[in-house]
Parts: sequence; structure tokens; C-alpha cells
Amino acid sequence: MEELWARALGGSMYEICCIPMFAYDLHAFDRVETDEGGQIVRLVSRGGHLTFRVFFKTIDQRERISLVERITSRGCSVEAHSPKLVAIDAPANLASEIAAQLAALESDGKLEYETGAMSARSDA
Repeated sequence: MEELWARALGGSMYEICCIPMFAYDLHAFDRVETDEGGQIVRLVSRGGHLTFRVFFKTIDQRERISLVERITSRGCSVEAHSPKLVAIDAPANLASEIAAQLAALESDGKLEYETGAMSARSDA
């Protein structure tokens, strides 16, 4: 279970206003429908964004800050769960670029990453 910040659109419809840290196949700006208890029952429409989850393995704090600054300067948002785990919200037009940056750092053994999409990296 993950609590997600959302904007009420009326009735049981909401727009996700945060980066889902753990939920798969939900991304910022997606529109969802909920039941009476507030549980998401269906995805109504995609918001055009993709979530990346990044676990820093050997990267130091200076490198983490530099990476986050590069990513946010391109128009992405970053939320931290801990010093070693962050989520990145990338607009669809930047997803491939962000995936390439993360893949290069992953191949160097500095981090591990995944997308929040059910079909994993094929969406990037």
C-alpha cells in the first residue's frame, strides 16, 4: 500500500500529483477512479509521464546531487524516499534521455534503476 497525493476532479475521479514511489503502472498526472474507501479501482487516462526508481549503490553524495541537478534542470522532478532511494518523474519526451543517463551509471555499477511501468524498461 502506498498513499498517493491526488487532486480531486469530481466524483470518484482524481489526478495523481506526486511521484509514486512503490506503486507500479501509476505515474504523476495519471487520472484514476477510486472506490468509496479511496482505493484506486481503475486507470482512466495516462498523464504522459514515466516514473523511474533509482537505488544508489556506490555513488557518493556529490555525484547524487550532480545527477539530481542534471535531471531537474531538464524538467523532471525528483522525490527522495531515503538517501539511497529516489523516484524521478519524467515527461514522456525526456524518458529515453533519462533512461540513457541511468543506464550508463548502472553499467558502471553506481546505481540500479527501474521504471514504474509494468512492462519495465521497454517503456523508456
